[in-house]
Amino acid sequence: MWGKIKNRLGSLAARSQQELSEALTQAFEEVSPDEVIGWFSSCYIATPQS
Repeated sequence: MWGKIKNRLGSLAARSQQELSEALTQAFEEVSPDEVIGWFSSCYIATPQS
C-alpha cells in the first residue's frame, strides 16, 4: 500500500503545497479498501470482519 502511494507521489512530482495536496489526494484515492485492510492486518491491528 505505502509503496503504491510513494510511487504515485514520485510520478506526480509535486513542486508546491497545492500540488502536493492534490497529489496526496490522488495517491490515496488509488488505494483500495482491501489494500488498507490488508495493511492493518499485516501490522496485527484489528480490522472489521466480513
